[in-house]
Amino acid sequence: MSTFDKVSGQYQQKALVQQAAAEKLLALLNIGQKDNVLDVACGPGHVTGQIKAMTQGRVVGTDISAGMIHQAQARHPLIEFRGVAAEGLDYREEFDVVFCNSSFQWFTQPGKAVAAMCAALRAGGKIGVSCPATENWSTCFKSVAEEAGANADLSATFARWKSPWFWLPDERSYQNLFESGGFSTIRCRIELEEKPYDTDQAVAVFASGAAQGYTGKEFYDVPIDDDYVCRFNGAIRMAMNRRARDGKVTVDFRRLYYVGIKAARS
Repeated sequence: MSTFDKVSGQYQQKALVQQAAAEKLLALLNIGQKDNVLDVACGPGHVTGQIKAMTQGRVVGTDISAGMIHQAQARHPLIEFRGVAAEGLDYREEFDVVFCNSSFQWFTQPGKAVAAMCAALRAGGKIGVSCPATENWSTCFKSVAEEAGANADLSATFARWKSPWFWLPDERSYQNLFESGGFSTIRCRIELEEKPYDTDQAVAVFASGAAQGYTGKEFYDVPIDDDYVCRFNGAIRMAMNRRARDGKVTVDFRRLYYVGIKAARS
């Protein structure tokens, strides 16, 4: 079971920051009316549906989560979806655009994923990737998670948690990664994004992504049960409440926006 299977049914409603990032990335890519587009780590397919409305070309969504693919197929029966990890993509020069939003930090073999996405593109095809970037990806979410994990009834177990995320330190490092995978860089920028949410919204945003990293059973080297997850999530809400000012919590992300073009063969 993928980490995101358990939240696949509610993901679209809670994924507020992911949707905002997707809109910006789509604007940067400027998808053409006949472009074939591959949406990598498509989740429940809500953005894949937006992409389909932009082009008369072929649109395919892929995701490692069976739950997400089930949701996507149910909501968009006329779009092709496949359950496959980014590293396992087997397309060869079939697409004009690869779109990958808010998921690159989860890839276990990022270099292999970049090469597979490049292989899926025709010569001159474009890739667009957005994702939280650098170890200091969100001071808000890191702070509330550390505060929650410091609770007396959680601390011993939380100390056995290992981060599941892939980070690089700066823009140059990300650019080098994509260029070594076969791309010429058009844009590579890490931007600070901040937005105030009421507490319930901030908790929902946390639940849509970060929570899956902090409460995924595979990310602890000791067994955790549903009671631990419930208590941890409750502690997150209390930490959010303490962080709120005038009923609002400012959620920040340091987010990479990368756009590249498949380099010509030498």
